[in-house]
Amino acid sequence: LKVPSDVKYLKQALSVEDTRFVRPSMLLSLGSIGGDEAKAALASYTIQPANSEDEKVHFEAETEAYKTAMRSFLTFEKHEFTALPRPCEIELRSPDKLSDPLARELAEHGFRVSAVHRGDVHVHTEDMMGLFACRCFTEALIEISANSNPDPKSMGIKAKSFLEKLLPACTRYYDEKGRIQPLNSRHLLETGWSDMTHHAMRVLALAVSETEVTEAGEFSRLILVGLVGIRDEVRPEARAAIRQVRGAGVQVVMITGDNRDTAAAIARECGLLSGTQPDAVLTSGELAAMSDEELRRRLPSLRVVARALPTDKSRLVRLAQEMGLVAGMTGDGINDAPALKRADVGFAMGSGTEVAKEAGDIVILNDNFASIAKSILYGRTIFKSIRKFIIFQLTMNLCAVGVSIIGPFIGIDTPVTVIQMLWINIIMDTLAGLAFAGEPPLEEYMEEPPKRRDEPVLNRYMFHQILCMGVFTILLCVLFLKLPLFKPLFRYANDPIYLMTAFFALFIFTGIFNSFNARTHRVNLFAHIHRNPGFVGIMAMVAVIQLVLIYYGGSLFRTAGLTPRELLLVLVMAFLVVPADGLRKLFLRLNH
Repeated sequence: LKVPSDVKYLKQALSVEDTRFVRPSMLLSLGSIGGDEAKAALASYTIQPANSEDEKVHFEAETEAYKTAMRSFLTFEKHEFTALPRPCEIELRSPDKLSDPLARELAEHGFRVSAVHRGDVHVHTEDMMGLFACRCFTEALIEISANSNPDPKSMGIKAKSFLEKLLPACTRYYDEKGRIQPLNSRHLLETGWSDMTHHAMRVLALAVSETEVTEAGEFSRLILVGLVGIRDEVRPEARAAIRQVRGAGVQVVMITGDNRDTAAAIARECGLLSGTQPDAVLTSGELAAMSDEELRRRLPSLRVVARALPTDKSRLVRLAQEMGLVAGMTGDGINDAPALKRADVGFAMGSGTEVAKEAGDIVILNDNFASIAKSILYGRTIFKSIRKFIIFQLTMNLCAVGVSIIGPFIGIDTPVTVIQMLWINIIMDTLAGLAFAGEPPLEEYMEEPPKRRDEPVLNRYMFHQILCMGVFTILLCVLFLKLPLFKPLFRYANDPIYLMTAFFALFIFTGIFNSFNARTHRVNLFAHIHRNPGFVGIMAMVAVIQLVLIYYGGSLFRTAGLTPRELLLVLVMAFLVVPADGLRKLFLRLNH
């Protein structure tokens, strides 16, 4: 940090009081610089006397603490600027003082700020794309006056808008030295504009009007200040998320307020566009000129809607739904609320308005498209978990009803008692629901086509599994009760209760093994089972409780203790549902 030998000027430059100038390697102490925080920030800095010919005070933002201090004592208020060509440099000449908000903005973005003895302020930066391709300059560029000594009453009317709106009304421009020149050719501007839009930059035009702008936004004879290119970097995970969603059969359409070239460049960067797809990009004007019938024909190939209006979103949702498609829509503003409400699934952004969040069905807290991909994956996982639970429940229900109906015809009045049926219902409804609720989301679900709007929950595959395994289990139970082969194996001559206990155990354990059949379409029943430990825990708990009921249920559950050999035989018979369902799965796989 260098300071001039003139202590009076130091006090004037910093607008502080009680300033003490000390020798080299001593600490610089400023008595009043805008608070204890700023005072502490400067307390650790040493100073060096400047050369006699050097009348500059350099404030270099080397640390965050020093930036905090800068924001406290830079209290300039009025300024004008001159824009210099590359290497990019903005020079803010201030006969009075530079505004504190501008100083704060510059310091926060890490610019080197130097105040010279004349009162000029220079701001330097590097790596700028285009003349004014940096968002942090926007506020600084808007506050411009054509006068070297601006008077607040003679300040021009500032205008900021997208280029297509302002450029046709610009007849003059500011040159490198801040002088007004006639704008005879727009070729250079249009070339720069095209270059920035093809690099996925949003381009704003900044201009000054010497006349009042009407309430309708009409203006003419503007003085062009410059172009501002603003680029939002595409998130690294966006391209993979779009590829995943499109692989799931979901058509992604980017609806944006950017112009056609910028929108197309962003879409290509995201992987939404590839090669030349002339029908994939439409503007709001082209959309409005199309009839509903024509737009329906174009909708399957549509990828980008540029310069979009909120009404375009609602129209696209309506047409997609009329075509029988399930439509999802994102939005964050008040004007997006109708489209979010109308869509089958409305995704509101976490940074959006409360109106949008209320209208939407899902709030994306991190404003990330990858979260939408995850919501699709988890939605499909939940839907599959519901189907698995239905397969398990209806298979056990079919078996229970079948055995209860057939039992009296084969000489057994109550194969399953009322108390036993209550335990079976607890397994089928509550415990099985908890077990299947923890099924993991698998990436393979995103490779399946989306479900039709009118697709029933119970599909052909489910019906096939329920019918086959339900009938197989009924036959197994009926044969167990009726065949003379099994009665001697379970001490039927001593007491029929042992056979009925074995039947109760057989029914429950076939249900447990059927739950493994229901949770996967694979022949390997243990596929991804480590990702759902709750399922294993619940089924193990059911097995343990069943063993307790066998040996300690007594007359309440109509049970009596089985020998280890009898129990093992029951388990082997119950396990027969596993190879039976494996054969069914192999048959379906070979025939499809």
